[in-house]
Amino acid sequence: MNNLNRQLLFASKQNYHIYIGERYTGKVDAHYHSFYHCTLLLKGDLAYFQQDQMLRMQPGDLLFTPIYCNHSLYIFPPETSYFCLSFSQEMMDALVSCFPKLKKDFSNLPPIIHMPRHERERLVHLLYCLMDEQNTSADSPFQIGNMLVISALQLMVRDVYTTQLLDRKQPSESNYSAVISCIRYIEQHLSDSIGTEDLVKVAALSQSSLYNAFKLHTGMPIRQYITERRIQQSLRLLRDGRSITDAAAAVGFQDFSTYYRNFVKCMGVSPSEVAKRLNRAHSKSGSEVPGHLNACIGCILCSAACKQQAISRVNTYPVVDLNKCTRCGECIGICICGCTPVDPALLSPAPKPPAEG
Repeated sequence: MNNLNRQLLFASKQNYHIYIGERYTGKVDAHYHSFYHCTLLLKGDLAYFQQDQMLRMQPGDLLFTPIYCNHSLYIFPPETSYFCLSFSQEMMDALVSCFPKLKKDFSNLPPIIHMPRHERERLVHLLYCLMDEQNTSADSPFQIGNMLVISALQLMVRDVYTTQLLDRKQPSESNYSAVISCIRYIEQHLSDSIGTEDLVKVAALSQSSLYNAFKLHTGMPIRQYITERRIQQSLRLLRDGRSITDAAAAVGFQDFSTYYRNFVKCMGVSPSEVAKRLNRAHSKSGSEVPGHLNACIGCILCSAACKQQAISRVNTYPVVDLNKCTRCGECIGICICGCTPVDPALLSPAPKPPAEG
């Protein structure tokens, strides 16, 4: 259902709408809603662009979009399918009444929520029941669907709310700075063997404290971050004409099979496919790679997602038509199918700890 039809539904006091998006690939232009919505990816691969972040979703991932939040998305393989549940301000108020510490813009939840498998399976079953209710009882005075919506939303946020808003203490300024130090160390040693003991020394934290702080601030485990940054750096080397094996070795992969497996996992295509596209771009434009292939949507070092994002397509791969990060003036990586910037707030001044009492 398109945005206009949903806007009309909610204008007529409808409290929710749910559908499954499928059989489409490509860009969905930037837009916003006068209602809240969430997306649960069932299969395939898609990238969300909202609140100055590029959020790459994998099957089972859950993402919330606040009311009036400008966002766009890119759907990769045509077999991609996802639930999209839209809900009203009244439904959001009911959710917050159950979870009082939850902010209505979802800013105190992770950008992407990874639900445990058993909880996700229960949620999918509940959403199918909600779709069935929507299709069969629109004229009924007994709107069971409203209760199903609240139950689904509670299931979505219950675990992360308990672990991150109730049990977990706010990160200290020292832990915050430690993560920044680790990021800078990783950026300077991507081609080297980076061990846990190296990062523990840099951070001056225990191993468990470092793991927790790093994931809290970046949204991913340390090893995943290192792997994704190495893949992104290898893209720059491929762009510069290096062979695939040379690029893999130069960014710290000890064997090609590990590089190939991680490349496909991160990018959704093989390194040889990317190299072919880049070679064709070289042959079409002479010795210089087109500017849009030398662009990124965010700078890892300053963690600023570029503003005024202009998503286009080149040979089925989305790229960003911006040459530099607008904050630092540098370009960290090539964005053929989406680099992964850190949270834009990560390298801003560390938040002051809340006042006691």
